[in-house]
Amino acid sequence: MAYIRLHTSHIGLNKHLFCIKKVNSPGCHCGALEESVEHFLVVCPLYNRACHCLLTHLGHKALQISYLLTSQEALPHLMEYIAATKHFAKPIAHE
Repeated sequence: MAYIRLHTSHIGLNKHLFCIKKVNSPGCHCGALEESVEHFLVVCPLYNRACHCLLTHLGHKALQISYLLTSQEALPHLMEYIAATKHFAKPIAHE
């Protein structure tokens, strides 16, 4: 389910949650101004270890959002990344 929601950006990331008034800020807990799909997948320092695994398996292609979200080669590694971050296992905190 998270994979499909990443495609649409309708997912439990603060940028989307802020748009639907579920949180008070679009910012990430790392301090970035927006917790977007791109930020979650390739930028956020909170998930460096999981991102390193993506880079190990997919090389620099792992830094391309379109590749991560459309490539059959990337899919199993993306699913491992999502699971490793445990981001979507957390309940939404209303701030």
